[in-house]
Amino acid sequence: MTDIEKIDAKILELENDLKEVTGTEAEVYTRIVGYYRAVKNWNKGKKEEYNKRVCFSEYNLEGKNNTFEERPAEASENEVNISDAVRYSYFFRKTCPNCPSVKGYVEALDLKGEHIDVDTEKGLESASESQVFGVPTVVFYDNSSNEIFRAHNLKDLKDTVESNIAFAV
Repeated sequence: MTDIEKIDAKILELENDLKEVTGTEAEVYTRIVGYYRAVKNWNKGKKEEYNKRVCFSEYNLEGKNNTFEERPAEASENEVNISDAVRYSYFFRKTCPNCPSVKGYVEALDLKGEHIDVDTEKGLESASESQVFGVPTVVFYDNSSNEIFRAHNLKDLKDTVESNIAFAV
């Protein structure tokens, strides 16, 4: 069997697997021209505009770079010291395409950690208590269980960890 035949067979297998996926479609409502409406009912242009949106908090008005997903830290971005971290909480979903790479990265760190599946009742409750609104999310804590930093993707995680390692040398 040639490489192309193997690839075609794998594509066919994955397409068949995709047909068996079940779940409930989530309906997203957001504001459009002064009122809330389901995104699925928007026209093509407004959907594209929605996909390019970036949400900001009041902290962006002061020149800081925090989106609505990031809670403002007590320290400024430059004062994040990941070396103070003694443990982490990693929030994930089994169906999340970005979660495995983040999982692999945090498991390689020399820290204790807990992995929390937000698809479980207990995991969802824990995410709610920690104000985690999306996955993947990794929250780092110090000895006093104070949050030091949180990351929502592999790039932010690597940037923070590696920049702290560079300064620690």
